[in-house]
Amino acid sequence: RVVANICSNFTKELDTVIVNLLANTEYEGTVVRWSAAMALGELIKLKTKHNKTLIPAVKNIITLEEKNSIKKIYQAALKSVGANQ
Repeated sequence: RVVANICSNFTKELDTVIVNLLANTEYEGTVVRWSAAMALGELIKLKTKHNKTLIPAVKNIITLEEKNSIKKIYQAALKSVGANQ
């Protein structure tokens, strides 16, 4: 959740952050996946160059995610940038 709150301040370090967050989307624990979704959603909303690869990755994650609460986080972020599924 901290990443979601401060990611806009560190746009130059996003490559490493995104790789680690994407890895966390496959974690067994719901809290970790929820936190990753919050952070990735905020990153998508920043509309950086990373959206070119991040949006397709998130769309794929949505198809694999079992919790609707987590899917909704991703869907809201995609909707905010006009990249609905």
